[in-house]
Amino acid sequence: MYNPYHVALCLNEKEFKRACKDINIAKKDIPEFSRGDDFARIHFFERDKYVLAIVCLNPGKHSDVEVHGILVHEAVHIWQRVKIHIEESEPSSEFEAYSLQNIAQILFEAYDERKK
Repeated sequence: MYNPYHVALCLNEKEFKRACKDINIAKKDIPEFSRGDDFARIHFFERDKYVLAIVCLNPGKHSDVEVHGILVHEAVHIWQRVKIHIEESEPSSEFEAYSLQNIAQILFEAYDERKK
């Protein structure tokens, strides 16, 4: 199955710089991890047939419910970008639901893995 996106979650600037390096972003082109008190921020990059999304999250004192809520929010933005990239203006409801589920699940797993 073709997956038109790659999603990464970073909880600090060091992880973000490593994720940028992993996708071959030149050091001079690496954007700012976050702006001040951002709860979350997405950096998008496109490579050929892929959307590369790096979600930068500052969980701070937020509850797990709040963190998962913002991760769903960011998953929607990633899906919106993917739809444009693959030129899909009217996906079926199942295609859209499974795509969002997959993106959110990737983010949830990455977050939950770091809590251990």
